[in-house]
Amino acid sequence: MEKDHLRIEKLQQNARANKELMEKMKENIHNIQKSVNHKISQMDANNRSANEVSENLRVQNEQLEAENKALRKKIVDQTSQLKRLESNPLLPPCPTSIKPKPVSEILL
Repeated sequence: MEKDHLRIEKLQQNARANKELMEKMKENIHNIQKSVNHKISQMDANNRSANEVSENLRVQNEQLEAENKALRKKIVDQTSQLKRLESNPLLPPCPTSIKPKPVSEILL
């Protein structure tokens, strides 16, 4: 009988210890979940920020490409105009000291 009582008491102690451990585990899991959620929120914010920067760079790139295209067209147009003027027999020849570079050198 005494042995049974000691066994029951030992089982009850183990049950209390297990309950305490489970409570600590629940608390740890909750803290881990909070930490993971916080990290996910930070990553989401960083991702949104990176997407915004990427979009801004894409827009800037499009603008620069359009400007570049317009400038290349202007160079081609001006070169064409210069060639027409150079080939005009009514105008004096262009001095070689101020003659512009060929278009192929300018566009590189």
